[in-house]
Amino acid sequence: MEDKFYTINQVAEILDMHHKTIRNFIAERKLRASKVGKQWRISDEDLDSFMAHNKEQTEGDEVIEFFANELASSFSSINKSINGGLNVNNNISVSRKIN
Repeated sequence: MEDKFYTINQVAEILDMHHKTIRNFIAERKLRASKVGKQWRISDEDLDSFMAHNKEQTEGDEVIEFFANELASSFSSINKSINGGLNVNNNISVSRKIN
């Protein structure tokens, strides 16, 4: 089986990202790549691994976002009950640092 390699621009197009973002991923060692002459090449295997790893993180973020939205909705209902229908604005911010 022949290994397939992609350029940074090809990976950017596949992931629908800017090529500089892909370069940053390589510099931060989030995406493995090999230097061929003066250009970077990303193997199909490394791209699949990167996409699988980021899919897991994205799914986790979606769960956190869903939980935060449900929590905000619950607080809103409680405030309406306590304050006799006064309109109270609740802003909940959830963030997670991704290494």
